[in-house]
Parts: sequence; C-alpha cells; structure tokens
Amino acid sequence: MLTDSQRREFHRNGFLVIESGVDDSLVERARDAVWAAIEEDRDDRSTWSGDDRSVSPEDTADEEPFREINDRLFEYAASMVGEGRLPYESGPDAQLPLRFPREEELTDPAAPQLSDVESHVDGTLDVEDGEGDVVPHTINGVAYLDRVQPYGGGFTAWPGSHRDVCRYLADHPLPSLQGGIPAPDGDGGWESDRMRDDVFDPLELTGDAGTVILWHGRLEHEGGINLRPGNLRMAHIKRFFHENAWEAQEAAPEEPYLGWDAMEGVVGDEYRI
Repeated sequence: MLTDSQRREFHRNGFLVIESGVDDSLVERARDAVWAAIEEDRDDRSTWSGDDRSVSPEDTADEEPFREINDRLFEYAASMVGEGRLPYESGPDAQLPLRFPREEELTDPAAPQLSDVESHVDGTLDVEDGEGDVVPHTINGVAYLDRVQPYGGGFTAWPGSHRDVCRYLADHPLPSLQGGIPAPDGDGGWESDRMRDDVFDPLELTGDAGTVILWHGRLEHEGGINLRPGNLRMAHIKRFFHENAWEAQEAAPEEPYLGWDAMEGVVGDEYRI
C-alpha cells in the first residue's frame, strides 16, 4: 500500500501525510455522527462551549463509520511496520478529539503562536514524579473529519524528533520522556537548560477532510492552536502497538524501528527483532 519513498519520508520526519486517505462519504458519516452526539449545534456558534475535549464512538448513535476508519488506518500502519506485526481486531474504539476555536483570532496580536505549543511524547503523560510505566506506542494515525486550515488546530509535530527521542533513551530512563527531551548540544550530548521544542520550530499539518497522518510513537507532537472562528477541529485517532512492543521497549528503547520489517529497505535489517 505504501511505497519505500513514503517510508523514507516517514523515517526522515517521523510522520507521513496521506491526502484523501479516507473516502469523503465515510468521513461525512463519521462527522455527522459526532455532531449528533454532542450538545453543540453545528449551525449555531453561540452554542459552542469552547472547551476542548474528546468523545468516543460509543457516545454516538452510529459506530460503524469509526470501525471502517480504524480498518483503513490499520492498513496504512501495517504497511509501514510490516505484515502481521500489529495485532488488530476490527472495531470502533477510537479517540475523537474536538478542538474548538479560541476567542482570539488570527489578526489578534495577543493570539498564541505555533512557537507557544508545548510538545509531548505518546505514552508518557501518566508518568508522575519520574515513576510509572511508559506505554510503548509504535505507530499512531489520525484522520481529519473536517478541513484543517493553518492555525486551525491541526496535528503539530517537531520533524525528526522521534530519532532524537530514541537517541536520548540510549542513556536515560524511559520515565524521563515526560515533558519532552533536552535540546541536542551539537556534540552528541544534551543541553542542560533548554528543551528541544524550545529550540526547534514545530510544523502544523493541514489538509482537507479525509487527510490521514501517520506518526511514530516517539515523535514529539501536540494538538495545534485553533484560531479559526466557526471551525471545529474534529479528528479520529487510533493507536497501534507492535506485537513485541513491550519487549522492544525494554531491550532497546533507543532503536526507533526494532521489529519494523517493512522499514528494512529504508533503514537496514539491524532493526529486526
């Protein structure tokens, strides 16, 4: 399904954008199901709460479109990682994050900028005080359920950060990923007083409804800033885990593609497990 050129792009950036990755009719069914399940009226902006939150397919009256989107995202993810490497049972379970527009608009000089966005690494948000488990996310996918314009709350990523994060893990414990990693110092080490996301600018990924984004489980990223009045950023997120994810995390957390058979032609067979 995916080409080696797309895999090289994923290796370089830590993410891959697939335009028209989900059919328009399927996206429309999912979008309608979400609007019908929430209190806000899509045609009356005065009813919009402005509170970012997530809903679940089980909150809707029709879970079927979410199952179909999951199946599609799984096909892309499996093509990136390798056949039979991602255990998957078809079902509607997914995260449906809603990002409402802020009060500020694009022309407001006090409005936040992309440089104000703080990153996180998946699977580390529940770690407290340096203690706890780090969940070994392998590859995740998001499908936009509506058009996402610049400063429309799109998926915001720090390109290439997945490789720095994995390199950092060669000499640092997994729980230290909470809050991101320090900035590289240019000599193979790490700065003591600056974080990576303070040094490198993020990139907000825009696209029409149906756009799919795959991202590496160790990529620094965050939901973007929505300064588009009248536009609710609505997305569908599904996460996938390698069959040997926990073992790989313990054995070699510094290796970004351990067990990714489909990446061998891109990064070499040393990443097999």
